[in-house]
Amino acid sequence: MMHHGLAGGAQFYENINKAGFVKLFSKLNCGLNVTVGIFGGSFTSGHGLGKGEVPWTIQFIDWLRSAYPRSTITFIDRAVPSST
Repeated sequence: MMHHGLAGGAQFYENINKAGFVKLFSKLNCGLNVTVGIFGGSFTSGHGLGKGEVPWTIQFIDWLRSAYPRSTITFIDRAVPSST
């Protein structure tokens, strides 16, 4: 387990993230439907991308959908530009 130098709770936070991904990919491997929510600021919303470039969030969801075609993947985009 890596320590990121965060005061109190870094190890707990890292374990929650891993557990969430394990649960997500377990559902996808079984062909179950999932909802993926992504939160963030300007970078997450695609600020600064050139014409025709696609935000990483859309690339990630597109990849999930192509990698797990048996699952219906609902995407909740909560990126808010100019929030960071």
